[in-house]
Amino acid sequence: MTNTYSAPLNAVRIENNRLHASEIEHVTSPNTSGEFPRNFPDTLVIHFTGGSSASSSVNYMLNPKSKVSAHLVIGRNGEVTQLLPFNAIAWHAGQSSFAGRKQFNNYAIGIELDNAGQLDMDANGEYVSWFGKRYHPNDVFVESSHSNSTGRSGIKNNSDLQESPNAHSPTYWHRYSEVQLQRTFDLCRLLCNTYHINYVLGHEEISPGRKFDPGPAFPLRQLRRYLTQHSFNAQPSDVTVDELSRELPPSLQYTNEKQLSVSRKSITASQDFPYTSAIVSVKRLNVRFGPGTEFTKASSQLTSGQVVRVLERGDTWSRVAYTAEGWVSNEYLTFVKQKR
Repeated sequence: MTNTYSAPLNAVRIENNRLHASEIEHVTSPNTSGEFPRNFPDTLVIHFTGGSSASSSVNYMLNPKSKVSAHLVIGRNGEVTQLLPFNAIAWHAGQSSFAGRKQFNNYAIGIELDNAGQLDMDANGEYVSWFGKRYHPNDVFVESSHSNSTGRSGIKNNSDLQESPNAHSPTYWHRYSEVQLQRTFDLCRLLCNTYHINYVLGHEEISPGRKFDPGPAFPLRQLRRYLTQHSFNAQPSDVTVDELSRELPPSLQYTNEKQLSVSRKSITASQDFPYTSAIVSVKRLNVRFGPGTEFTKASSQLTSGQVVRVLERGDTWSRVAYTAEGWVSNEYLTFVKQKR
């Protein structure tokens, strides 16, 4: 996919927590827990429906017996249905956890893309969904690994797979359409520019082992990169240049943090705080969710020479801001005193 995500979303706007445009369909799902708590939502969670069509998935989420809902369903032709306002809790995440938080229904806007999900290859070499529909090879994405956390490429047939003694058997996934992805990227940008979105996650990342959507056919890292570069809330005072905007070796092109900072607030040090920034002094520096090695490591790492803003300094650990926020060991930072 190249140069397919930069078209402006001119016609669609958000008013009173609903999309407004002539092509947006609005229905109301009964499956909600009421309004989000204050300061939420702060997360977008991307899903595939795993169904036969957008309309069938919408109908399913309108049924109170299903106990399932999402905020948006995006069809393969770019059509959009909104089922709940963005200030209402939808039931899309289920049992979930990430970065020390659980039950992501309480934090996240759920975006469902019409997509059959994982496919099987039958005895005739044809690709079949769980509900029996067959797919042309051009609509199939072949993946040699099973995780959205590894590098991926649009492999179209088995001859493209490199032989490896440790390689997994290939898996087959329904491809997303170009217009569907374009619409998803644009709507995510609109949501980031309207709400205080800090995370953009796949369902598989908050429910690992239980869920596999949006799957390897969805360009999740490219979405994060796009939002970091194009959301107007990501001001220079809040974020540094995303690593992925630079020219990197192919092996590093998909190394990206799961947290996406598009904060509207500019965090500055108090007047009596002696340090405003620090420079990383080692090749790779782990970032953690708290001040100590007992806290979980973030997926991102800082690199030698990278400048970070110091938000809080302890005796051995500091809380810093870069494209996200986290804690790092003081041992590997060179602190820069603010000018008086």
